[in-house]
Amino acid sequence: MTAPVIKYSFWLVFNDAGSAPRCTKNPPALAIDERAMWVKAELPRSLFTRPQMTATIQVNEVLQEPFHVDIEAAETVLSEVLGATVVFTVQPPEGQI
Repeated sequence: MTAPVIKYSFWLVFNDAGSAPRCTKNPPALAIDERAMWVKAELPRSLFTRPQMTATIQVNEVLQEPFHVDIEAAETVLSEVLGATVVFTVQPPEGQI
């Protein structure tokens, strides 16, 4: 199954001075020092989505051993799954600093 994509097509216009190229939807009128390139781009829709992550952690009040979450392992696993850098930070609840 192919992932859904968004297709773009446009003209990219360059000049010999090396200034920033410009884009246009329709064929461009070119100056003598300009060249145009027809560009087709297919981008996955997933590029425009942000993952929403949720977690529930419950700690028993009569816990015998200190509670420990391996933050680095969680970051590594999520980074591999999402294909993006994931950074977790742990902060004490407000008023307990």
